[in-house]
Amino acid sequence: MKRTAPILALLLTLGLAAALVACNGKEPQRTVKPDADMTAPPPAMTPDAMAPDPAPTKDATPVEPAPTKDATPVAPVPAAPDPSKPLTEKQEEILKSITGEKLGVTKEHYYTSNETRYDLWYPQIDNLGGAYMGVGPDQSYSLAVAANVELVILMDYDVEVLALHKMYFVLVKECEKPQCVIDLLDRKKTDEVYEKAKAMFDEPTARFIKAIHKGSGSHILKNHRARIKQGLDKGGKFWLTDDAMYTRWRTLVMAGRVKTYPGDLTKGVTMTQIAAALKQLGIPLRVLYFSNAEEFWKYPKAFRDAITAMPFDEKSVVLRSITLGEEFKIGWLFHYTIQAAADFVAWMKVPGSFSIKAIARLKRDPIDGTKYYSRLPGPPADVKMPQ
Repeated sequence: MKRTAPILALLLTLGLAAALVACNGKEPQRTVKPDADMTAPPPAMTPDAMAPDPAPTKDATPVEPAPTKDATPVAPVPAAPDPSKPLTEKQEEILKSITGEKLGVTKEHYYTSNETRYDLWYPQIDNLGGAYMGVGPDQSYSLAVAANVELVILMDYDVEVLALHKMYFVLVKECEKPQCVIDLLDRKKTDEVYEKAKAMFDEPTARFIKAIHKGSGSHILKNHRARIKQGLDKGGKFWLTDDAMYTRWRTLVMAGRVKTYPGDLTKGVTMTQIAAALKQLGIPLRVLYFSNAEEFWKYPKAFRDAITAMPFDEKSVVLRSITLGEEFKIGWLFHYTIQAAADFVAWMKVPGSFSIKAIARLKRDPIDGTKYYSRLPGPPADVKMPQ
């Protein structure tokens, strides 16, 4: 009985050794919940120092391995077009297929816009990209840069407005700052502008530019000065009051990404050619601007067909101004509207004889609680228009 203690000690020693062998000479692994303040990583181990993992016990909880960073392939995001780079030869060739229509003589020439609050559209068209198409004089420049487009298409039924755009090209290419454009519009600069125009265009076009500058430069200059004053007094920037907007517009002009075409909206010929060219280019038409042209006629079939052919997408919008009376105007005369292009296309499929005023008077959704700026919806399901 006295030898029992040594025997028990021997048995305990052998049991401990066996346990150590089963655990590969290490203490059995434990799950430890780290403290929130523990930020230092554990010491790094070399491959030679890493012992095999212990065999799992019956109550061990399997842990899913953390996914590696490159386990899930991510599709690359296509780079946005660089507006400072000229179009490719193929793109230029496609755009040259737009021949437009032969225009007649017009009695009135709109060298300036009487829309003074097109800055209302800026938040809704901000950074839309794609292509811009518009009519009228230079208000399109501000709208195009507000939308940050990659291609600008300026269309007009008046050859003098088309020549006016080319006069602006001359001024913009010459001027790094907007004040320089203002200075060159002075009638004293007509001969200087004419010489610069000859370096860019053929002689007939240069003479046309000279005639516009000499005959209407003062009127155009007065309009711009009024707009500059408006911007200082009431806010509302445009391409000749904001350096960033001007730089963006000049970038498009210098890269040859601004194109002009003769065309009558009601005939649909030029618009149909533009639609086909944009489809070939793979560029959606994101902003379509009509000014208030639609007020003067009811939608003809040629126009409807051209609109339904346009390469719009879910971001595309239509901008226009409408005269709806004193209660609904801002500035000189106009009520400003925006409409999803898809809703306008739906209207173009509605039978009947009607103009934009009929659409606007049927329903408008005020924007920001205003009476002078609204969104035009698509046609109601049960709509019936005059035949």
